[in-house]
Amino acid sequence: MTHLIIGSGAAGITAAGKLREIDPSGDIIVASSDTEPYMKMYLTDYISGSIKPDRILTGDLIKGKKNDIVFLPGKTLASIDAENKIVYFIDKSSLEYDRLLVATGTRAVIPQIDLDDDVVYHLSDSLDGVKRITENIIPLDKAVVIGAGATGIQTAVSLSKAGLHVSIIERDPVILKRHLDKIQSDTLIRILERTGIRVFVSRECSVIRKDRVVFKTGDEIQFDHLVFCCGQEPCSDFLTDSGIVYDPYVNINQMCKTNIEDIYAAGSVAGALCNQQAVKQAEIAAYGMADAKCPGLEGYHPFVMRDLELSFYGRFHDPDRSGEITLKQKHEYKKLVLDQGNLSGFIFIGDCRKTKTAVNLINEKKNIGDAELRDLMG
Repeated sequence: MTHLIIGSGAAGITAAGKLREIDPSGDIIVASSDTEPYMKMYLTDYISGSIKPDRILTGDLIKGKKNDIVFLPGKTLASIDAENKIVYFIDKSSLEYDRLLVATGTRAVIPQIDLDDDVVYHLSDSLDGVKRITENIIPLDKAVVIGAGATGIQTAVSLSKAGLHVSIIERDPVILKRHLDKIQSDTLIRILERTGIRVFVSRECSVIRKDRVVFKTGDEIQFDHLVFCCGQEPCSDFLTDSGIVYDPYVNINQMCKTNIEDIYAAGSVAGALCNQQAVKQAEIAAYGMADAKCPGLEGYHPFVMRDLELSFYGRFHDPDRSGEITLKQKHEYKKLVLDQGNLSGFIFIGDCRKTKTAVNLINEKKNIGDAELRDLMG
């Protein structure tokens, strides 16, 4: 049995390790466009200097006789022949498989903004990208981050921790717009500004010069370093004629199977919101690829943003608000959503100490009482 994994991020590496644990004798191959495997979740920590480079690299998890996993670097997927179970790479090479896991991740989106020819910008979505950032920054420099999604906010926080004066520019009226409403966004903005990071929302760029961003309103922000964090798109170009359903993320079921037999997907290419969810998907996929019973299908990990005390999980937006319990303060926001006495979702901003407790209550589908509610909201 040959297990082929495309991608060496959190999902790919986790799946490879779990497969070897479940299936000691099967052939496991990890093919990746990267030259070495690494964890994307730690990239922004690399910028701030709070983590050593060797903590990012994960080659030891798949190399050596103990795991006996083949790693093929510099392999960019071109197409999948699902009928004959063959994948083709852009270097014209190919590999056959029995079970395939697509864990190709996402890539940064470059915004459609008028840039002068001499503008130098950075991306923080790859190891090479963050290395270039750290090679150029100097404490007290000015940095502008375009985009206030999860990557943009974490990049801004890391640049601030590295000693830079940081500004975030977001064209929408809220930050983390896929997840937060206006009140929640405003709370997080106040927390960011308390750390010294300036946040500009509802601001559209007219043009970016060599050392400044010019808004459509005419005012400007100067910078020494410019980082684009304007969203991610799945690396799924190779799926065009594969028969695998995607739009734009790969569609998977509870067992992380695609619509094609023996093909699985996990991680951000399959819509995982964070590293914890990518790891969970990868573990589930590994059990399926090995024809093993998967324990604990329920209980995806929450979204957690390090350094800012932000976490959420489950259904934390109730359309009619009848099941909501909310705490609103200047630098803290908590919301619990109840469904017939059971906790179905939560969002914590500013104080995440009860995240694990809340997740366990959701996964256990346990009816909670007043004492537990007071504990969660305390």
